Amino acid sequence: DACMRTVTARILNELFRRHIFQIAITFHGGMRAIAYEWGAPSYNYMNTKSRHRPVIIPQNPKQHRQRRPRKEMIDQTPPPRKQTKKRRKLLYSQKGATPYNSRISPDDASQRAVSRALSRAAGSFGRVSRYRYAAMNEIVYPVHGGMEDWAYAGSWNERIQLKSGCQQQNNKYPVERTRNYPNASLRTFAILVETSDLKSGPPNDLGGDDALFDFKAITNGHVPRNLRLALAAIDLVQPYIHWIPSSSPSIITFTIGGALTVNEARLAYTCTNTKKRKIHF
Repeated sequence: DACMRTVTARILNELFRRHIFQIAITFHGGMRAIAYEWGAPSYNYMNTKSRHRPVIIPQNPKQHRQRRPRKEMIDQTPPPRKQTKKRRKLLYSQKGATPYNSRISPDDASQRAVSRALSRAAGSFGRVSRYRYAAMNEIVYPVHGGMEDWAYAGSWNERIQLKSGCQQQNNKYPVERTRNYPNASLRTFAILVETSDLKSGPPNDLGGDDALFDFKAITNGHVPRNLRLALAAIDLVQPYIHWIPSSSPSIITFTIGGALTVNEARLAYTCTNTKKRKIHF
């Protein structure tokens, strides 16, 4: 039983048991994409064309070879099944109104919108285009025990959670800490970012500090663009207002951050001192 053998696994487990995280990012290498839930085989049973195809950012034709699926992607993705009457009945009996709805996460629309915003924030550099984005089962491949699905639904989804926990105690780590998670503990929007086709690319592609907020800088590279992506994720955790000083007391200027869309803004004020006309918001 390899359950909770490493110190890293136990640390992450304790962090998620003691804190509620809203957004988390795991960085990988081997392809270029932003992926979100679901990424589990239990939500990959249809394996047919999706209503939301992965968003492919146009790239240089010379890079076509690098964009082909990796061998393990081909090996682990089963061929489409024939839609027999019995299978259609099975698919419709799963949770959800339609076969498609039964294999997307409850937050699919929001996850897609956030991933689109992160792709734009990261930007591109040189011949490396913006990140494409889609669900992990569509753009990468399904895996058992993926951290992203566990962090998102390990405490409330029957297909993801492991109710029995570890089968045996490893290195004196209590098995009780691997079961009975509070319902609200594992509800993180966990994002998988595949940063590069090459896991060990040229040092020149890493970039420099001066390109963090300058998309057109010569030193723009993987590190600046993924820092921009991480900062955008932090920004989205909670919307906020930034007040901008104005030369006129009758003009109020502000910007709104941490939000994908601002539908409406209202300003309410009261004057508690008519002589000095101090305004309290």
